[in-house]
Amino acid sequence: MMIAILNPNVPNPLTSGASMIYAGIVGGVGFGLGVDSLLACVGSSAWMRSRRLGFVPLVSAGMALILVSCVLGLCRVPLRGT
Repeated sequence: MMIAILNPNVPNPLTSGASMIYAGIVGGVGFGLGVDSLLACVGSSAWMRSRRLGFVPLVSAGMALILVSCVLGLCRVPLRGT
């Protein structure tokens, strides 16, 4: 996107604000789905061996999913006094 914005030969509608916002939304959703699917894969990986062994990766992947969601801004927790 940066190359498209800085190149003077690119047509103007390509570098408009709406186009760049749409590209950011598509990229953000794709990244979020990729992280979520990776954590789901890690969480379900050990269940094939045994139920007791699968509990630890499931809990750790669940905590990582909550942490990643909060860092990416998907989980909006209101602060006190705001």
